[in-house]
Amino acid sequence: MSKKAHELIAVQGDLTAKTKAILLETFKAFSGKPELFLGSYKATKAYSADRSQGIDAEEFKDLTTTVPERIGYTLAVVKDEINARASLDATNCLAKADLIIDGAVLATGIPAVSLLLLEQQCGAWLELFTSAPTLANGVAWELDPDKGPDIYVTKHPIVRTKTEKVSSAVVLAPATQQHPAQVKEVVNDVPVASITETQWSGMVSSAYKHGGAEKVQKLKTAAKEARQRANNQEVVISTLGDVVFNYLMKS
Repeated sequence: MSKKAHELIAVQGDLTAKTKAILLETFKAFSGKPELFLGSYKATKAYSADRSQGIDAEEFKDLTTTVPERIGYTLAVVKDEINARASLDATNCLAKADLIIDGAVLATGIPAVSLLLLEQQCGAWLELFTSAPTLANGVAWELDPDKGPDIYVTKHPIVRTKTEKVSSAVVLAPATQQHPAQVKEVVNDVPVASITETQWSGMVSSAYKHGGAEKVQKLKTAAKEARQRANNQEVVISTLGDVVFNYLMKS
């Protein structure tokens, strides 16, 4: 029964992890466990026959494995990963799908790996829109084509009053024959001018910001769905691992 690309993708991580573990195990065996590759036969025999009892003995230690055997065992695991990786790469050359948003085909025949990249990039693009500065609330804005594209101007001038602080004396109590007048200095803000200000802004409207974020979400969903369709491609079997294994193990 033929496999689908998504089935091969599902086991690729496990095969890679297994290869790394076996290679590490073999490296440790080669560098730190030479006893695995050594065997021995030791015989002890007394010079005198009357001393043979209690002295004569034989001791055997079999080889656990050989270096070529260990290399072959390791490369067999590597071979399986190479076969799976090469098969996946060959399959990816055929694994394609159309990118469809709201029923409209945005692009045709996009490779699964490109769709995966697109899907992954959408996270950064979403942040790009959600972090965009927006026009100040409470102010009416309109586009000003005379200034350039995407530049807003305040629809109505912002009018403010310029004031100055003016001191004046306020009589709290009039003077009498016995006491001088009681006077207090008061500082007032006195209008002296009218300020009319027009502002321009290169920020975006809330509608633009939310609309962009919504488009990114749709794009991410479409890329994911297209990738799933592309990964339904039947696997193209590669035996590259076997070829490499046979080459390395040939005496």
